[in-house]
Amino acid sequence: MNPELSIKIDYLKDRHNPEEVFEAMALYINAYRDFGQVLSNSIGIKADFNFQLNEIKSGSILSKLSVIPGKIDEILANAFYNSGDELFRELTDIETTDTEEQVETLAVNLETALAKNLPQQIADPNIDRQNLSFALEKFSTANQKIKPNESVIITSNSDNNQNFKFNTKWRFGGKPREMFLGSTESIELNDKLYVT
Repeated sequence: MNPELSIKIDYLKDRHNPEEVFEAMALYINAYRDFGQVLSNSIGIKADFNFQLNEIKSGSILSKLSVIPGKIDEILANAFYNSGDELFRELTDIETTDTEEQVETLAVNLETALAKNLPQQIADPNIDRQNLSFALEKFSTANQKIKPNESVIITSNSDNNQNFKFNTKWRFGGKPREMFLGSTESIELNDKLYVT
């Protein structure tokens, strides 16, 4: 069975601004795609990480997605889903992520989870912190569309259909464009050239 990711939004009945539910779903899918790309790049895979839509169910909005066949194999897709689950479970008790240090901690934990979920012969993961920040910002933007008493449930069949409730109160307060740029130093030198 191919690994599959399900994103379910249980929305309020008679909700005002119903378009926000669909916007949130699109944002979660885009954020998960970008997150998958960060994981893929972290182990040196140069392929684009994309999803295909397998199914939509009514009642609540449920999108079932899987990686496009031929791009990423089943073992890697399972490793990515399981590692993502671990990261988002870590965010369950956190209200905000604002600083480079907090993103660094998440990235290190994600690298550890990914290394644990990958076969031994694959390279050690090296997460791009700035791109992780951009993906986290997208998840935060999606969370902002969710009203109190609504929920987002993530399920991956790679983890025995275990599901967890995404922390929709969590926000990313950092500025990804300004994060992890390193430092620059200006040094003035006098150079002498001797010609003989």
